[in-house]
Amino acid sequence: MLEADPQGLQFAIVLNQAAASRTEIHIPLYMQKGLIRKFDTAQDLARWAFWNPHVTAEALRGSFAAYDEGARAGRDAFGKAFFHNVPFADAGPYYAGVVTPVIHYCMGGLRVDAEGSVLGAHGAPIPGLHAAGEVIGGLHGKNRLGGNALTECVVFGRTIGNKLAIGGGEGGLRGISGSELRQHVSRESCWVALHGRVYDFTSFLDEHPAGAEAILRQAGGDASDIFDAIHTQTMLDDFKPIGVLVP
Repeated sequence: MLEADPQGLQFAIVLNQAAASRTEIHIPLYMQKGLIRKFDTAQDLARWAFWNPHVTAEALRGSFAAYDEGARAGRDAFGKAFFHNVPFADAGPYYAGVVTPVIHYCMGGLRVDAEGSVLGAHGAPIPGLHAAGEVIGGLHGKNRLGGNALTECVVFGRTIGNKLAIGGGEGGLRGISGSELRQHVSRESCWVALHGRVYDFTSFLDEHPAGAEAILRQAGGDASDIFDAIHTQTMLDDFKPIGVLVP
């Protein structure tokens, strides 16, 4: 492990070419984001700045050989009984990245009413203040059921969005009509409406983890319901809308 990380909160994930090929959609995306790096040989991998100075190419090859031996024996020293994409020794290139804990979910927060209005100390709504997502509290009690985290962001987000009208020219954005939106339905120009805003996803098509077709099927229309069923709205923070949808 890292000498600078004595608690062991970070570790490396290393894939060989066989493993990387099984995740061919994700690996290029993670490489583009700088989360995964490619190393042609074990020698190159040993030079990775993540390792402490004691990690050498010889040590890595020894570790890979021990892994392969465990695969042949059907169980390794740690009790692992399932091995995929072996052998690892001399099976470069390798793909490596750092895995570290992150905050998964926050309980508790602002008290809101059924319309998403934030309540003051005396229980009355604070005019003009609304909240949704993990910043609010009380919805799940002391703990939430797995898979229910979307409730406060999707349900309350939509409730608040519906009561706060989005007008044309919001934030300097131009209004885009439905007829104009429907003209952009190809790989050359792919526009999608999400919650009143229009996004140009043309350059993102080949980067989309689920493939370009998943977006192209929604091109030229409002995909809010389909988007909300799979994603959180914070995922749109990486994209700038090109306009607002107007009647």
